[in-house]
Amino acid sequence: MAELTPEQLLALLYTEPRRLDLTEDERAALARPASPVAWTAADVPLLDELAELLGDTDAAERAGGQRRAEQEAERAEAIQYATQVVDDLRQAGAIARPDVGVRRGAGWPGRHDKYVDPPD
Repeated sequence: MAELTPEQLLALLYTEPRRLDLTEDERAALARPASPVAWTAADVPLLDELAELLGDTDAAERAGGQRRAEQEAERAEAIQYATQVVDDLRQAGAIARPDVGVRRGAGWPGRHDKYVDPPD
């Protein structure tokens, strides 16, 4: 069997309570949907105990790394999309970036820290 994280093991036990040595009533009380929306406060001690019993797992590190990679990929995709929208709007003449040389030392609109009037 592949190495499981505490979260994966608890989800498995909740979705397949027949794996536990319990009465039918106890199994029915534990049953959860296949993909729980979120863990509850009552799950925290169980997750902690499972983490202690399982020890450090490479699966947890891989899962965290995979989540970070997915988030970074989503972020990169959003930046690429936003850049493309701005480029398209700029090419269509719908927006214009201010000429930086007109206001020496001034930043983007809204920043007035070093405003210098343009020469006459």
